[in-house]
Amino acid sequence: MAVTSDDQRDELDLLHEMKKRDEELKWDIVDGKVIGCMMVSIDLLEAVEVVLDISRMKTTPRKKPITTLVKVTHLPPIKVHFHLPKDYPEKCPPHFNLSCSWLNFSQLSILCHHLDQLWNENEGYVILYQWQQFLISETLKVLQFSDKIIVEFQNPVPPLNDWDSRAIQEMEHALLILPSLIEYNEYRKEEEFKSSRFTCEICFLSVAGTECVHLRECEHIHCRECMK
Repeated sequence: MAVTSDDQRDELDLLHEMKKRDEELKWDIVDGKVIGCMMVSIDLLEAVEVVLDISRMKTTPRKKPITTLVKVTHLPPIKVHFHLPKDYPEKCPPHFNLSCSWLNFSQLSILCHHLDQLWNENEGYVILYQWQQFLISETLKVLQFSDKIIVEFQNPVPPLNDWDSRAIQEMEHALLILPSLIEYNEYRKEEEFKSSRFTCEICFLSVAGTECVHLRECEHIHCRECMK
């Protein structure tokens, strides 16, 4: 079954053409309506400190706050789960919720509010692309992260005073957050390495990253042929 709106089809085609990885956009048509998910990644120009602070976690049995620090250049994506009504964008916005592994209920609620504002300012026009670009470029600024990112775990029951029901905190346990950030950062760095080309420091030939060896201790890069 075809997408019921030319505007919807054009918007999805644009997002499809812009994606760098397959997982960045997935969608399907269910009962004539588009249901999908955008994975919005925030890639940093340089490594940033991420600090885990669960000092406000009431259920922790520890006497002292647990604060741990790591440095990353890639943050796991913010997931925009969307459902496009048949009369989007003419009469109503997409239905959506946000989820993320390093943002809590309150932070995701702030982002939900800003996405609502963007729709109110552009009512009647397709909005998914603007939401995507806003999350890429403005998330850290809106959440007032500058030289470091503070990850604050909130108890599984969301705080009712500032919680938007569309905000889904993916943090299952505070102590698992930073290991998952490190794992994702290494995965993205390896992905970038394999998709790049390098000059072998032995034979000086330009070689694809998939055919190179990266010596982490000294940061030298050699082709596999020279390393045999």
